[in-house]
Amino acid sequence: MERMDKQDTRVILVAGSGDVSSGFDTLDDLKRVPDGFSGGIWTNRIDRIFAAYTKNEESRCKK
Repeated sequence: MERMDKQDTRVILVAGSGDVSSGFDTLDDLKRVPDGFSGGIWTNRIDRIFAAYTKNEESRCKK
């Protein structure tokens, strides 16, 4: 991530093998996002994960 940040490159994490529509769409999927990951994640179901994802992001920012 540090190397990508230095090149001003955005990193988007997709679930699965990178299929067009593979996203982090459930709360269990979010458990697979590495601690400290500072990029974006792909989701097709923001309605299912928004509250948990933003809560997790807030706790990361306080560290």
